[in-house]
Amino acid sequence: MVGKKPRRPKRGVRQKAPGPAGLFELDIVELGHRGDGIAYIDGSAVYAPYTLPGEKIKSRVRNGRGEIIQLLEDSPQRIEPVCRYFGVCGGCDLQHMKNQSYLNWKQAQVEKALRHRGIANSSVEPPIETQAGTRRRVTFTAERNKAEFVFGYSRRARHEVIEIEDCPLLTSTVRAAMSDLRSLSEALLPENGRLSLLVTEAKNGFDLYANHFDGTATGFDYTNLEAITRHAQKSGCARLTVNDELLLSFADPQISIAGFDVSLPPGGFLQATEASEHQLQSLVVRALGNSASIVDLFCGCGTFALRLAKTGQVLAVDSSEEAVAALARAAQKDSTLKKLTTNCRDLFDEPLLAKELNRFEAVVFDPPRKGAAAQAHQIAKSDVAKVAAVSCDPGTFSRDAQILIEGGYQLDWVVPVDQFLWSHHIEIVAAFSRNRQLT
Repeated sequence: MVGKKPRRPKRGVRQKAPGPAGLFELDIVELGHRGDGIAYIDGSAVYAPYTLPGEKIKSRVRNGRGEIIQLLEDSPQRIEPVCRYFGVCGGCDLQHMKNQSYLNWKQAQVEKALRHRGIANSSVEPPIETQAGTRRRVTFTAERNKAEFVFGYSRRARHEVIEIEDCPLLTSTVRAAMSDLRSLSEALLPENGRLSLLVTEAKNGFDLYANHFDGTATGFDYTNLEAITRHAQKSGCARLTVNDELLLSFADPQISIAGFDVSLPPGGFLQATEASEHQLQSLVVRALGNSASIVDLFCGCGTFALRLAKTGQVLAVDSSEEAVAALARAAQKDSTLKKLTTNCRDLFDEPLLAKELNRFEAVVFDPPRKGAAAQAHQIAKSDVAKVAAVSCDPGTFSRDAQILIEGGYQLDWVVPVDQFLWSHHIEIVAAFSRNRQLT
């Protein structure tokens, strides 16, 4: 019966897999928000990765997912992927799509997310492109199972690691070190298990941040320290942290933000590419104009605060004590900065209140993927003239944008930045300004 809620299944009764299953010929009609092609069987959506609209495929379908067996008709937008691991590695979704179509799709995803929130008249500009070979921050996964050791990336949608010897996304420095990073990971994982290795390229070497998946954050086995040290030095490591414990330090990893040297905290957040970081900074400056007093929320190590403090007074706020301390130290080194102050505060549990925000002319906020609804509500209640919102998720961005608009702001423009090349992920910068006076 239409509109009737389905009955709750009885305990112990195995339910059938949702949707059709078996071999089908599928017509791909659109791309989903994660870059998968979508086909329909009797009204049920089937998601087929690595396909494009207009294509026909022979597919094995199960649990709403379609695995390509044969490409029967291909799209004129299909191109040859540049990476030999494409389709196996889970890192890239859309390497098989012509560049302009790919960029148009990313722009459309932002527009669609805004329309979903009733924001239909937004000005979403074409995405700013990113080049291959520029990614300076990457997480590798290593796995040892009996005698076999594998180092690389996770397979798409599976709990499995595939061996990767090269990656066109990465900078030449990271790519050249991959063999040595593999040897280091093998030394860090002497027994069965899994290890993640976050690699960040700094000016004076790599900041390496390793974690064992088994959750044993204490009691590291130092018997292999000699081999670990040898491989770390060979790879170009500046600092190695294992399970939140500083293991090796040859230098303090230095990064450059807006021309200032910043000491990166172990595993600290950094934009994935330096070029995209510069583009994001320029867009935030465009949004805030010549504002003399600015609060930077979720500031991290100062991606925006250091740039903005060249011309105005800035309060930078973040929950990470290490990041805030690194930013403060960098600011103290340079007397040319305008007044820059810092505050360590959890903006999810304790957002800056409207009355605290009212002493600033402008706000920039760059929260994690889950967005910042509580903070957005406080901004919406304030009388701050200009707001720059930075986000890596169209869904939470549009939700926070709706909060600001309902509070009296107007959305002036939106610019996607294609920082995460060939993936469905999108970075966004948007400008808001007040369109009414608070009463």
